[in-house]
Amino acid sequence: MGKKLKERKSHIHPSFFELFLSFPKSLFFNLKVLPFKQAIKMPIIVSHRTKIIGANKKTFIVHLNGKPKFGTCRLGISGSESGYLIPKKSLVLIRNGGTITFEGVFGFSRGIYLHCDRGTMKFGNNFKANYNAHISCENSNLSFGDDCSLGWDCTIKTCDGHKMLEKNKKIKNYGSIEVGNHCWICSKSSIFKNGYLGDNCVLGFGSFLSKKISEKSNLLYAGQPARIIKEGINWEK
Repeated sequence: MGKKLKERKSHIHPSFFELFLSFPKSLFFNLKVLPFKQAIKMPIIVSHRTKIIGANKKTFIVHLNGKPKFGTCRLGISGSESGYLIPKKSLVLIRNGGTITFEGVFGFSRGIYLHCDRGTMKFGNNFKANYNAHISCENSNLSFGDDCSLGWDCTIKTCDGHKMLEKNKKIKNYGSIEVGNHCWICSKSSIFKNGYLGDNCVLGFGSFLSKKISEKSNLLYAGQPARIIKEGINWEK
């Protein structure tokens, strides 16, 4: 089996029945966000349980490398075996001038929440998020490099939500997030405003990162709040 076929299969493992039910929505979505010649090949599979609001060619931008092939990208479909009992509905919400850009193939499992409001969200090639990923960008920039992976139940947010006051003065409740190439954000971890990871970094299980600790690559972070545990590390799938 060739390398390209393996890469395609690594992004999508739905049942035939799920693919059948998702075909109409997938075809409509591809036609809505891709040029016609790419869209008819249906590179993006969208689960019939995924609700999408505000996506079009200007707000949901996909740059596919080479010739597009069926099913190399997915939204709200499949995931690891441990996620079969979780809610299967997903939501993609883009509003108020927000944009989401993909620089290559991507895979989002079931139960995801992808939200961009007055912000810019960018994903590098070969991005993967397991089930229940919550990724929200408001009033800021959020970027992932190539070959990044999120475990299940991860939260990435550039905005706190409610505003906080310190001595009756409002505290800025948003800030950009940057994740480098080939980073692994382990399950139940969170990255909030001002969070930063260099290339080849790992954020350990259940960790919380909300600032730029170091610009160095090949670091293992863990803890609440996260701190550097080890240097000179790397990881592979």
